[in-house]
Amino acid sequence: PLAHIFEGMVMSFYISEKFESQEEETVNAIIMEEMDLIKKSITDGLNSTVIALRRMAQRWEVSGGTPKEEWAADARNYISDFPALTTVEWVNDQNIIEWVEPLRGNEKALGLNIAFDEKRRAMLEGAKVRGHITMTPPFQLVQGYKAFVVYISVYREEKFEGFIVGIFDTDKFVRNVLPAEQLDNFHLLVRDGESIVFESSKEGKVNVSFASELSLKVFGRKWSVILSPKGDYLGSKISYVALFTQVTG
Repeated sequence: PLAHIFEGMVMSFYISEKFESQEEETVNAIIMEEMDLIKKSITDGLNSTVIALRRMAQRWEVSGGTPKEEWAADARNYISDFPALTTVEWVNDQNIIEWVEPLRGNEKALGLNIAFDEKRRAMLEGAKVRGHITMTPPFQLVQGYKAFVVYISVYREEKFEGFIVGIFDTDKFVRNVLPAEQLDNFHLLVRDGESIVFESSKEGKVNVSFASELSLKVFGRKWSVILSPKGDYLGSKISYVALFTQVTG
């Protein structure tokens, strides 16, 4: 009888160890798959929008300038196509905002000089390089949302003629490119240095012990993405592992 008890204890220990190993492997595999999806979704989402804005700059160069009505129609179409793109501007070679879409709500922006301090002037000077795309860290707008801004230099022949500027709502951007289910099942934190680009709801228990982090380079910025599964979601996956372990041994 003692031998049977000992064998039972050994078997229980073996099964427990096996389950914990399979549990960890399963959770890590799930998180890695989700991280790959996030990386692809963010990269593809940014590329598609910025490439669209770059086409505006290229059309300007090829056509020797774009008539205002045509430019405004293009800008409105892109704003309609990309929910996170809230505003498109043409800033002239003197850093003055000449055109803006939508005009409603942005009337006060017209005529503003965007090179209002030394740091901004230095950034714009670097952004002048032909074909270069410059993206800012996120910052809070007076309109009440957090945004990042993309600058694309515009040339006619060899003459610099300013920037096509796109302003993006950071919250709308992330929520538009990622499935809602993913944000329900995981806590997601995206940072640009010390600045928070996006943080999802913390509702539900967040399992920080399985948190995973990756770095993502986007148009000269380095974003860090931290993903942590929520307890209810992990519980369902772990229950499946336990059942599979019992069935297969």
